Amino acid sequence: MKKRLIIFGSIILFLLLFFILLNHTILKQYNESFDCFGTTCEITIFSKNPKAQKTLKQIALKYQKVEEERRKELEDLQGKSGTVEVSSTLYDWVLQLQEYDLVWNHDSLIKLWKENLEKEQLPSNQALQKKVSSLQILSEGKVQTDSFDLNVDMIFSGWLADQIKKDIEEAGFFSYMMNLGGNVTVGKHYKDQFKIGLYKPITHTYFDTIEGDHHSVYSVGMSDSTIIQDIAYTPVIDLETRYPYSYYRSVTVVDEDPMKANLLSYVLFTLPLEEGKKLATEEKLENVIWIRQDETMEYLKEAK
Repeated sequence: MKKRLIIFGSIILFLLLFFILLNHTILKQYNESFDCFGTTCEITIFSKNPKAQKTLKQIALKYQKVEEERRKELEDLQGKSGTVEVSSTLYDWVLQLQEYDLVWNHDSLIKLWKENLEKEQLPSNQALQKKVSSLQILSEGKVQTDSFDLNVDMIFSGWLADQIKKDIEEAGFFSYMMNLGGNVTVGKHYKDQFKIGLYKPITHTYFDTIEGDHHSVYSVGMSDSTIIQDIAYTPVIDLETRYPYSYYRSVTVVDEDPMKANLLSYVLFTLPLEEGKKLATEEKLENVIWIRQDETMEYLKEAK
């Protein structure tokens, strides 16, 4: 009887060790979602290490809080005048936005367009005449303005993706994917390579796939274009006309660096095609896809 118990115990121990070993050798997909940018953002890690789930949960909780803090700071600063002190993070953003001529101190005008486009209508000329203030960057974390009204759509998502990417890789995980408000960043695929589908705005019809590792795919106009009188409007505003830029229905930038992809997707949306191609080449972007108002497309680099 004692011998049977020893044999039975040994079998149980062997099976336990087998399942522990199996759990550490089978690749699993770990997902975590969190609220950001008024929608649901998602991070996925592919790993054989079960600690990935705990790491991922901590990262999601951390960056949901970070997004809320940055959003609250912007809300608290709106309307302030004179010399305004901002956080070191926001000050760094403004400096980087300045490099690309993207310091847009007209968030209320952008919101006005967003609200009207959601109703599939144009704002009135009277509403569009609201005053727009400039913003001057000072030293030591300070800016000068008649009225703080800064929009940071051009950098916020890319910055958040860059921070999350660093945390994931520092934790020892390199196969990952994140979707932040429709913008996608991927690391190294665990066996083949990631495939990111691209869809046309308005119709949402598939038109291409971005393949490979270490990509960030950022689009302007993919999810917030509205057709009014045969023109696709996206709330990226030309201050001279007070109307959105209308060269394209969408511009998609592919690059390894999420912040660069985020920033340049907005810049390129505001430029005529030849100027945009010149800048994209100078910036050494991996690729850019322009979809014109008539839905014809132009690639910076055609697929081989």
